[in-house]
Amino acid sequence: MNVLGSVIFLLGLATVFVGFLAIVHPIRSLGLSRRFDGALVMIASLAVMALGQQISPQLRQNAAAKVAASGTTTEVAPQPAMEKPVSKSDALQNLTIGGFSWKKDDFGMMMKATFVIYNRNKFTVKDPIVTCTHAANSGTKVDSNTRTIYEQIDAGGYHSVVQMNMGFIHSAVSSSTCRVTGFSRV
Repeated sequence: MNVLGSVIFLLGLATVFVGFLAIVHPIRSLGLSRRFDGALVMIASLAVMALGQQISPQLRQNAAAKVAASGTTTEVAPQPAMEKPVSKSDALQNLTIGGFSWKKDDFGMMMKATFVIYNRNKFTVKDPIVTCTHAANSGTKVDSNTRTIYEQIDAGGYHSVVQMNMGFIHSAVSSSTCRVTGFSRV
């Protein structure tokens, strides 16, 4: 809406409020002494609000026609609000794993993992890459596995992964931690 349309709309909105007050408590100083007067004021103000919304595009269209007739353009296309770009490392920190559990399966040679990936970014991501690092009883890193989760996770959303086959693991593995190490932006 342009300025005139906005002013007319706001004037109508204020008049709706006055009409509501006149219905609840008649305003004798404004000449609104009956509840019926308040209802009429509200109906008229709704008409003014509709006029404000209708007049704005019509004025814009008339101005565009005048500009087209003169052969010059003065209208500047509205610029989208620019958000601060997020670095890949910051975006990765906003992709976290929770509820992680795992077990060995198939003769103790395969890892099955269950976890939830949380996307705390302000944009949707897809195909997150999860890397699990495995350690032996001594705490020494023994092995790691990486898998891509071929799913899309909305901004502020999450995706649950249940009993995903993470692949072969070393027989000495006794603990494991997983984190998101990559993703694609939608």
